[in-house]
Amino acid sequence: MSQKHWWVIVAILILVVAGVWMVKLGSTLPSGEEEVPAADGDTTSEINEELQGINISDLEGEFQAVDEELQGL
Repeated sequence: MSQKHWWVIVAILILVVAGVWMVKLGSTLPSGEEEVPAADGDTTSEINEELQGINISDLEGEFQAVDEELQGL
């Protein structure tokens, strides 16, 4: 093989190694950031139950409940 073929092979190997390194680097979390675990109390069923308890047709009552909670602060 000529010297030109060797340079092409070396360039391809460098590109492959760089590509694998970039993919691996992109799949890890950045330093200093940790994955936040899901809260134990927030489940889909609990959220759906809370949404079902909201009465959309009685907005005045809903606002009154919010006002009472704010006055308690």
